[in-house]
This record gives sequence, structure tokens and C-alpha cells, in this order.
Amino acid sequence: MNVNWGNGKERLKTGIYLASNSFAFLWKHKILLLYLAVGIGTYLLMQMISYNVGGCDIFLITDIQGVGPLFDLSRWHHYLWLLILTFIYIFLSTFVTVCLIYHVNQLLRYKKVTIKETVMHVAKKLQLILVWSIIITVLAYLIQLTSSFILQPKQFFNPLMLLISVLGLAWTLITFMVLPIIAIERTTIAETFKESKNIVIALLPEIIAGELWIILIALLAMIPFAIPILLLQMNWQIPNFLILIITFLIFTIWWVISTVHVIFKTTMYNYYIKPIKELNALKYPRF
Repeated sequence: MNVNWGNGKERLKTGIYLASNSFAFLWKHKILLLYLAVGIGTYLLMQMISYNVGGCDIFLITDIQGVGPLFDLSRWHHYLWLLILTFIYIFLSTFVTVCLIYHVNQLLRYKKVTIKETVMHVAKKLQLILVWSIIITVLAYLIQLTSSFILQPKQFFNPLMLLISVLGLAWTLITFMVLPIIAIERTTIAETFKESKNIVIALLPEIIAGELWIILIALLAMIPFAIPILLLQMNWQIPNFLILIITFLIFTIWWVISTVHVIFKTTMYNYYIKPIKELNALKYPRF
């Protein structure tokens, strides 16, 4: 796509504008929060099952204290169980995220849509979602298996881990638009991956600026909880009800920021399809 996206400064402003406008969009359409509520609920449920059954995080092949790898072929049934839990979480999380993207996309195009209509539409894409979920599950476990062999007990840094982190960041960027494409277009996984890479290359400054803006807002929202968390780390006695309130508020912030992040992705995809030239003239973001 040969489009003049503007100079560097204008592109950064556009990314910040689209990210900040995602907050305003969610404020106007609060019903969108329902989708990722399912994803967060699934995550908490899978973690509870994982800790009760295997004593470890569904994404970490270490013991609950993190003192070393638990990988042992004699425990194959344990890893198989964790693999199944991980896949269930990733599949359901991907499904509700694709639902959210489709709903946002319809609203951006001034089309009314219900949650039921959204779910029915996304259900037609189950094959794509299933394939993508399998890919992500396999990659997640390969990374954790590799990490468990590379890192020694209580070792916090390793050059190979740095390489894995860089490759992980590159993968995250390249696949940034995979779910919006799955939700909106009729395509295959291979075509989706290729198109996502092309969009990211074309809109990299806008994506980075928008992502950093959302992270900044998230950090500012977390500041009030910094002191209680610090006191907990210093073994201060804090009432249980206060801990519960703090935990609830932190999860609420995570919930809102995650939803805004998905809205931003969807907005960026629409911006790529149909650039809004007026955005480059804006001097300040709305949020």
C-alpha cells in the first residue's frame, strides 16, 4: 500500500491520538468490557486449577517457589495436564478477543451489532482460531521448556534468555495484527501472518507510540497501589480486606487496559485500510 503516512513527528502524534481515543471509545461503549471479563475469568479459573493440581503456573514449568525446573519425563501426565489447561485458556482468550475486535470494528463503521450476533459471526472462524491457539500454545511451552533447561536454580540472567526475549518481542510485533485480520477478513493463517507483518512494517512508528502511551496510562493508574505493594514486600501487616480491595482494583485496571489495547489494535487496522489524513493535523491527543 503506497500511502504517505506523514513525517516521523506526525506519525507519533497519530499513534498517540489513536491510543488515547481508544480510552474515549471504551468510555462510550462500556459493553465492550464484557468480552475480556470472560478471558480474565478463564485465566483465574485455569490458574486455580493449575495450582491445586500441579502446584505451578500454567505458563511456567517450575515449581511454585520457582527454585528450578520440574521437567521430568516420569511426570509426563503432569505436563500434559498443564498443556491442556494452557490450550483451553489460550483458545477461549483468543475467541473472546476476536469477538471484541469484531464488535469494535462494527462500531467503528457505524454498524449496530449485539453480543449474540458477534459471537455467532466469530463462531464461523473457529477453525482459524483453533489453529492460531495451537500455534501459540506450542510456542509458549517450547519457550518455557527451553527456559527451564537454560536457567539454573536462582539464576536470573543468561545470554540465551536475552536472545529468547528479543525473538519473543519480534514475534509479538510481527503478529500484532493477526487477531484483527482473523476477526475482520476472510483469510488463511499463512496469509494472516504475512498481512500482519506488512501492516506492522508500514505503521511501526504509530504502533510504538500508541503502545507506549497505553503503558504510560497503565503505570499512572498503578501509582496509588505502589505504596501498599511496597509495604507488603517489607512484610508489613496489612488487613486482609485491604489486600482484597487492592487486588480487585489491580485486576480492574488490567481488565480496562487490556480492552483498550484491543480497541487500539482494531483502530490501527482500520487506519491502515483507510488512513484518516485529518489526524496528522492534530497537535494534542484527546486523552
